[in-house]
Amino acid sequence: MLVRRLRVRLAQRRPSSSARPTLTGCDGPAAPKFTGTTQAYDSVAKVDQDESVGVQTSEPTLTKVSSGARGWVVAQLKVHASVLTNGVFAVSPDSFVLVDPQGKQCTRPRTSALPSPLAVSEIDERKSVTGTVGFLVPDDADLSEYSVVYVGDPSSRTAAAKWSSEGTAPKSVSATTCSNKPSPMGLEDGVERTSFGGERDTIGDPRTGAVRVAVSHPGRRRWSRATATPTTSTASRSP
Repeated sequence: MLVRRLRVRLAQRRPSSSARPTLTGCDGPAAPKFTGTTQAYDSVAKVDQDESVGVQTSEPTLTKVSSGARGWVVAQLKVHASVLTNGVFAVSPDSFVLVDPQGKQCTRPRTSALPSPLAVSEIDERKSVTGTVGFLVPDDADLSEYSVVYVGDPSSRTAAAKWSSEGTAPKSVSATTCSNKPSPMGLEDGVERTSFGGERDTIGDPRTGAVRVAVSHPGRRRWSRATATPTTSTASRSP
Protein backbone atom coordinates (compact mmCIF):
# COMPACT_ATOMS: atom_id res chain seq x y z
CA MET A 1 0.00 0.00 0.00
CA LEU A 2 2.85 2.39 0.87
CA VAL A 3 4.58 1.74 -2.48
CA ARG A 4 1.32 2.39 -4.35
CA ARG A 5 0.78 5.74 -2.59
CA LEU A 6 4.35 6.79 -3.38
CA ARG A 7 3.83 6.01 -7.08
CA VAL A 8 0.62 8.07 -7.11
CA ARG A 9 2.41 11.07 -5.56
CA LEU A 10 5.27 10.87 -8.05
CA ALA A 11 2.83 10.72 -10.93
CA GLN A 12 1.05 13.81 -9.61
CA ARG A 13 4.33 15.74 -9.43
CA ARG A 14 5.56 14.73 -12.89
CA PRO A 15 4.68 17.52 -15.41
CA SER A 16 2.63 16.60 -18.44
CA SER A 17 4.47 16.52 -21.77
CA SER A 18 1.71 18.75 -23.17
CA ALA A 19 2.09 21.39 -20.46
CA ARG A 20 3.25 24.85 -21.59
CA PRO A 21 6.87 25.53 -20.51
CA THR A 22 7.50 28.48 -18.21
CA LEU A 23 9.25 31.15 -20.28
CA THR A 24 10.75 34.32 -18.82
CA GLY A 25 12.38 35.73 -21.96
CA CYS A 26 14.62 34.81 -24.86
CA ASP A 27 17.05 31.91 -24.46
CA GLY A 28 20.11 33.30 -26.24
CA PRO A 29 23.39 34.62 -24.78
CA ALA A 30 23.89 38.16 -23.53
CA ALA A 31 23.43 40.73 -26.31
CA PRO A 32 26.28 42.93 -27.57
CA LYS A 33 26.73 46.12 -25.54
CA PHE A 34 25.88 49.54 -26.93
CA THR A 35 27.05 52.79 -25.36
CA GLY A 36 25.74 55.42 -27.78
CA THR A 37 22.36 57.12 -28.18
CA THR A 38 19.41 54.78 -28.69
CA GLN A 39 17.40 55.69 -31.78
CA ALA A 40 13.71 55.47 -32.59
CA TYR A 41 12.51 52.67 -34.82
CA ASP A 42 12.59 53.41 -38.57
CA SER A 43 15.26 56.09 -38.12
CA VAL A 44 18.50 55.68 -40.09
CA ALA A 45 21.64 54.79 -38.12
CA LYS A 46 25.02 55.49 -39.74
CA VAL A 47 27.34 52.53 -39.27
CA ASP A 48 30.49 50.91 -40.69
CA GLN A 49 33.73 52.76 -41.39
CA ASP A 50 33.29 56.53 -41.74
CA GLU A 51 29.52 56.04 -41.28
CA SER A 52 29.30 54.90 -44.89
CA VAL A 53 26.22 52.68 -44.48
CA GLY A 54 22.74 53.63 -43.29
CA VAL A 55 20.62 50.92 -41.63
CA GLN A 56 17.13 51.07 -40.23
CA THR A 57 14.64 48.66 -38.70
CA SER A 58 10.94 48.68 -37.99
CA GLU A 59 9.48 48.01 -34.57
CA PRO A 60 9.33 44.23 -33.93
CA THR A 61 5.90 42.65 -34.42
CA LEU A 62 4.44 39.22 -33.77
CA THR A 63 3.54 37.05 -36.75
CA LYS A 64 1.29 34.05 -37.32
CA VAL A 65 4.16 32.03 -38.78
CA SER A 66 4.58 28.70 -36.97
CA SER A 67 7.62 28.54 -34.70
CA GLY A 68 7.59 24.74 -34.42
CA ALA A 69 8.03 24.98 -30.63
CA ARG A 70 5.31 25.11 -27.99
CA GLY A 71 5.23 28.41 -26.12
CA TRP A 72 7.26 30.28 -28.76
CA VAL A 73 6.15 32.53 -31.59
CA VAL A 74 8.00 34.27 -34.42
CA ALA A 75 8.59 38.01 -34.24
CA GLN A 76 9.82 39.90 -37.29
CA LEU A 77 11.77 43.02 -38.17
CA LYS A 78 11.57 44.82 -41.49
CA VAL A 79 15.06 46.16 -42.19
CA HIS A 80 16.76 48.26 -44.85
CA ALA A 81 20.40 49.07 -45.61
CA SER A 82 21.92 51.46 -48.15
CA VAL A 83 25.27 53.08 -48.91
CA LEU A 84 25.44 56.74 -47.88
CA THR A 85 28.80 57.55 -49.45
CA ASN A 86 30.46 55.10 -51.84
CA GLY A 87 31.95 51.62 -51.85
CA VAL A 88 30.78 48.03 -51.59
CA PHE A 89 29.61 46.60 -48.25
CA ALA A 90 28.19 43.28 -47.02
CA VAL A 91 24.91 43.08 -45.09
CA SER A 92 23.86 39.98 -43.14
CA PRO A 93 20.65 39.13 -41.24
CA ASP A 94 22.92 38.05 -38.37
CA SER A 95 23.89 41.71 -37.93
CA PHE A 96 20.39 42.51 -36.59
CA VAL A 97 19.77 41.27 -33.05
CA LEU A 98 16.48 41.35 -31.12
CA VAL A 99 17.12 41.82 -27.38
CA ASP A 100 14.68 40.99 -24.56
CA PRO A 101 14.24 43.19 -21.42
CA GLN A 102 16.83 41.07 -19.56
CA GLY A 103 19.48 41.84 -22.18
CA LYS A 104 19.45 38.40 -23.82
CA GLN A 105 19.52 37.75 -27.55
CA CYS A 106 16.47 36.18 -29.15
CA THR A 107 17.29 33.10 -31.21
CA ARG A 108 16.60 33.13 -34.93
CA PRO A 109 14.58 30.22 -36.38
CA ARG A 110 16.59 27.60 -38.25
CA THR A 111 14.35 28.13 -41.27
CA SER A 112 12.34 31.23 -42.10
CA ALA A 113 8.86 31.20 -43.58
CA LEU A 114 8.64 34.98 -43.43
CA PRO A 115 7.96 36.86 -46.67
CA SER A 116 10.99 38.47 -48.32
CA PRO A 117 13.60 37.22 -45.83
CA LEU A 118 16.83 39.21 -45.75
CA ALA A 119 19.75 37.28 -47.26
CA VAL A 120 23.46 37.96 -47.07
CA SER A 121 23.90 40.70 -49.65
CA GLU A 122 26.31 43.23 -51.10
CA ILE A 123 25.23 46.85 -51.42
CA ASP A 124 26.75 49.84 -53.18
CA GLU A 125 25.71 53.31 -54.39
CA ARG A 126 23.29 51.80 -56.90
CA LYS A 127 21.93 48.89 -54.90
CA SER A 128 20.32 48.87 -51.45
CA VAL A 129 18.68 45.91 -49.70
CA THR A 130 15.37 45.40 -47.87
CA GLY A 131 14.03 42.30 -46.12
CA THR A 132 12.61 40.70 -43.00
CA VAL A 133 14.44 39.00 -40.14
CA GLY A 134 12.69 36.58 -37.75
CA PHE A 135 13.27 35.72 -34.08
CA LEU A 136 11.79 33.31 -31.54
CA VAL A 137 10.11 35.02 -28.56
CA PRO A 138 7.76 33.77 -25.81
CA ASP A 139 4.13 33.83 -26.96
CA ASP A 140 3.24 36.34 -24.23
CA ALA A 141 6.17 38.67 -24.99
CA ASP A 142 5.55 42.42 -24.75
CA LEU A 143 7.66 43.57 -27.68
CA SER A 144 7.40 47.22 -26.64
CA GLU A 145 9.96 46.34 -23.96
CA TYR A 146 12.34 44.73 -26.44
CA SER A 147 15.07 46.51 -28.41
CA VAL A 148 17.15 45.91 -31.54
CA VAL A 149 20.91 46.32 -31.97
CA TYR A 150 23.09 46.22 -35.07
CA VAL A 151 26.55 44.65 -35.19
CA GLY A 152 28.65 44.97 -38.34
CA ASP A 153 30.52 41.80 -37.40
CA PRO A 154 28.09 39.19 -35.95
CA SER A 155 30.88 37.88 -33.70
CA SER A 156 31.49 41.31 -32.16
CA ARG A 157 30.46 41.98 -28.56
CA THR A 158 29.95 45.68 -29.26
CA ALA A 159 26.94 47.02 -31.16
CA ALA A 160 27.17 49.88 -33.65
CA ALA A 161 23.54 51.04 -33.30
CA LYS A 162 20.46 50.48 -31.15
CA TRP A 163 16.73 51.13 -31.59
CA SER A 164 13.87 50.95 -29.09
CA SER A 165 10.37 52.33 -28.51
CA GLU A 166 11.93 54.89 -26.16
CA GLY A 167 14.66 55.94 -28.61
CA THR A 168 14.91 59.33 -30.29
CA ALA A 169 15.11 60.14 -33.98
CA PRO A 170 18.36 61.88 -34.95
CA LYS A 171 17.96 65.49 -36.02
CA SER A 172 18.35 66.10 -39.72
CA VAL A 173 21.00 68.70 -40.49
CA SER A 174 20.54 70.89 -43.55
CA ALA A 175 23.73 71.59 -45.44
CA THR A 176 24.46 75.31 -45.81
CA THR A 177 27.84 75.01 -47.53
CA CYS A 178 29.64 72.42 -49.64
CA SER A 179 32.28 71.92 -46.97
CA ASN A 180 33.76 73.59 -43.91
CA LYS A 181 37.24 73.21 -45.38
CA PRO A 182 38.76 76.05 -47.42
CA SER A 183 39.43 75.34 -51.09
CA PRO A 184 43.09 74.54 -51.89
CA MET A 185 42.68 76.21 -55.30
CA GLY A 186 43.78 79.79 -55.95
CA LEU A 187 44.04 82.26 -58.83
CA GLU A 188 47.36 82.79 -60.58
CA ASP A 189 48.87 86.24 -60.76
CA GLY A 190 47.20 88.36 -63.39
CA VAL A 191 44.06 86.24 -63.60
CA GLU A 192 40.84 88.16 -63.09
CA ARG A 193 37.48 86.86 -61.90
CA THR A 194 34.74 86.89 -64.54
CA SER A 195 30.97 86.56 -64.39
CA PHE A 196 29.03 83.41 -65.18
CA GLY A 197 27.83 83.10 -68.76
CA GLY A 198 28.64 85.58 -71.48
CA GLU A 199 31.72 85.21 -73.61
CA ARG A 200 33.97 82.17 -73.52
CA ASP A 201 37.25 82.48 -71.64
CA THR A 202 40.41 81.22 -73.27
CA ILE A 203 42.78 79.33 -71.01
CA GLY A 204 46.34 78.74 -72.15
CA ASP A 205 48.23 79.72 -75.29
CA PRO A 206 46.00 79.50 -78.44
CA ARG A 207 49.05 78.60 -80.51
CA THR A 208 49.74 75.43 -78.52
CA GLY A 209 46.22 74.17 -77.82
CA ALA A 210 44.35 76.48 -75.47
CA VAL A 211 40.92 75.57 -74.03
CA ARG A 212 37.93 77.91 -74.30
CA VAL A 213 35.47 77.49 -71.42
CA ALA A 214 32.02 78.94 -70.76
CA VAL A 215 30.29 78.29 -67.41
CA SER A 216 26.60 79.06 -66.92
CA HIS A 217 25.00 80.27 -63.71
CA PRO A 218 24.83 77.46 -61.13
CA GLY A 219 21.32 76.10 -60.64
CA ARG A 220 19.51 73.42 -58.69
CA ARG A 221 18.89 69.99 -60.16
CA ARG A 222 17.67 66.73 -58.70
CA TRP A 223 20.45 64.19 -58.40
CA SER A 224 20.82 60.72 -56.89
CA ARG A 225 23.92 58.69 -56.15
CA ALA A 226 22.91 56.28 -58.90
CA THR A 227 23.58 58.90 -61.58
CA ALA A 228 26.60 60.88 -62.60
CA THR A 229 27.13 64.30 -61.03
CA PRO A 230 25.40 66.87 -63.27
CA THR A 231 27.45 69.66 -64.77
CA THR A 232 26.52 72.76 -66.67
CA SER A 233 29.96 73.76 -67.93
CA THR A 234 31.04 73.31 -71.53
CA ALA A 235 34.53 73.26 -73.01
CA SER A 236 35.92 73.26 -76.51
CA ARG A 237 39.43 73.07 -77.84
CA SER A 238 40.47 76.02 -79.97
CA PRO A 239 41.77 75.28 -83.44
